[in-house]
Amino acid sequence: MKAVAATARGKVEVVEIPMPEIQDYECLVKVRACGFCNGTDMKIIDDEVSTTPVEFPVILGHEGVG
Repeated sequence: MKAVAATARGKVEVVEIPMPEIQDYECLVKVRACGFCNGTDMKIIDDEVSTTPVEFPVILGHEGVG
C-alpha cells in the first residue's frame, strides 16, 4: 500500500509499505484524504520536533478521512 513519508529533512515522497496485520479490536480503514498538520507533520519534515533528531523515514498524516 502507499504512504506519504518524510524520507530526509525537507524531502517528502510517496512510498510503498507493507499492509499492516490487523490485531484483535483493530480495523483497517481505506483513507480517502489526509492533510499535513502544520503543528506536527511540517515540524517532522523540517526536523524541528524536539531536541532529539527525527529518525527518517517517517510516515506522515494523522488527520485522515476514511
